[in-house]
Amino acid sequence: MHLRSKFSFMNFVLIAAIVAGVSCFIYRGEKMHLKHELYVKLETDIKKFANVCNESSLTEQYITLYNYIKTLMDSNEGVAYAIYADRTGLALIHSDLSFRGKLLQGEIDQRAGRATSLETIEYDTDSDIRIREAVFPVLNASGRAGTARIGYNVRKMEEPMEALLYRTSRRIAHIALIGMILGFVVSYLIVYLMTKPIQNLTTGAQLIGEGKLDHRIAVRSRDELGILSQEFNKMASKLQELDEMKDDFVSSVSHELRSPIIAIRNYVENLGENVYGEATQDQKRVYAIIVTNIQRLNSFISNVLDVSKMKSGTFELSTEEVELRPLTDETIAIMKALADEANLLLQVSISVDMPRLSIDKDKIKQVIINLVGNAIKFTPSGGSITVTAIRHSAGFVRVSVTDTGIGIPQDKFQTVFEKFSQIKDAQKTMKKAKGTGLGLAISRSIVLMHGGDIWVESSQGKGSTFNFTLPVHRA
Repeated sequence: MHLRSKFSFMNFVLIAAIVAGVSCFIYRGEKMHLKHELYVKLETDIKKFANVCNESSLTEQYITLYNYIKTLMDSNEGVAYAIYADRTGLALIHSDLSFRGKLLQGEIDQRAGRATSLETIEYDTDSDIRIREAVFPVLNASGRAGTARIGYNVRKMEEPMEALLYRTSRRIAHIALIGMILGFVVSYLIVYLMTKPIQNLTTGAQLIGEGKLDHRIAVRSRDELGILSQEFNKMASKLQELDEMKDDFVSSVSHELRSPIIAIRNYVENLGENVYGEATQDQKRVYAIIVTNIQRLNSFISNVLDVSKMKSGTFELSTEEVELRPLTDETIAIMKALADEANLLLQVSISVDMPRLSIDKDKIKQVIINLVGNAIKFTPSGGSITVTAIRHSAGFVRVSVTDTGIGIPQDKFQTVFEKFSQIKDAQKTMKKAKGTGLGLAISRSIVLMHGGDIWVESSQGKGSTFNFTLPVHRA
């Protein structure tokens, strides 16, 4: 998971937890507030009822009390009953007329009669209805006159509160959802702004790793990340400077080596041609081996110089009309001694009626040498290497170099064409498989500059085929 994704996920979880906590706190606070309001209303109702009871007992005019009870029950669905009993428990007034004038002696009645201040009593009726009764003593100048009692059906009394809580919870949920979305968007923007410099550093490191040493990171802040970006750019500049010094050194050394190597090759060839006296057959064979190895060394130097030219943009083609078969025969003749030394069969299968090509002769010879040289390195003794060519498509010819070697893993099909690429397992398997890792990279550049393409087909343990296409000469 990317750093930005991790931060975004952590922020989202944190925001969700905060929003959920705040929502629960608000909901709980609203619930407690509504319950308090309900209690205050209950207290107000019972005290008003007690005052009316006191006034009615003084005048013994209970019609006012009856009207008050009727109004109370009509205006409040939650009121189940209202009672005014004297201090002996006799029901002077009862919302159920059948209890008027009766002595109320139940457990709840006795408990209500003992109340000295506001008290609430909860109980279940025989029909399982939950009742919450508010009790308040009725006092006059001579002491306790009686007890005012109002019974509430808990379910009906709390229905409005539950409905309000439900609406409140929906509003809280909607606000919480909007808050979470806005919070996530804002946090993502903050995380994006914080991680963007880190991502730039990561991208820069990857580009530097790919060899693009001229890459620099834009410095947009003076904080720690800005300082890190500046140091990164300094490091990249130093690496680029060292790389240029290395290229200059390698190029200079290669140029200095080329002249004496060419001179040595010429002298050895003269020795083999009896210019300085008659040479024996054994001496000629040794001279031929020396020339072959000098050609290999010269090829290596050419590769190094070509890489320098490609990097500086001075690598150019000199195209001409060329016949493929003679070019291939000439190239294979150069590699024949190496193949014989490795006990490999090197053969060519190209039709003589192949169309003429529009190519840089020396550069394509270099491509074939590189591909055949690789095939020799990775093919065990007793194997074979075949160079073939067929018409590929309109305007192109396909050249293939097939070997019976150890093969290439499928995940390496693209990386083998990168500079300095080496297949470590292959090097362990084939002791002779040593090189600079430049041949295939240079071959790929040469083929692409001709407008062709190059690719590999391989099966581990069965061999490989390197294919490349070249343009046909147009008259």
